Amino acid sequence: MRIVKITSMGCMSCIIMDQRLRKVCKDLRLEWEEINADMEPIEPYNFIDTYPSILIIDEHGTIVSLLEGEVSESTLEKELRVWFNA
Repeated sequence: MRIVKITSMGCMSCIIMDQRLRKVCKDLRLEWEEINADMEPIEPYNFIDTYPSILIIDEHGTIVSLLEGEVSESTLEKELRVWFNA
């Protein structure tokens, strides 16, 4: 399982979610990768049109969860706990 955050420069929601993701992942001892849509291709996630988008991807490359836009810290934590048994 892995976490991928797709972001865009100058996006206020992206900045807010970056802070929330950092805190929750630190508390749960999780890491994520980040793709900046302004700087690099977001393939195979070209269907993403809302930033930020946080994807949880299983070991087969299947997206099992997608959080779009701003979500609360508690919602983010609950979702990550479900998939990472943290």
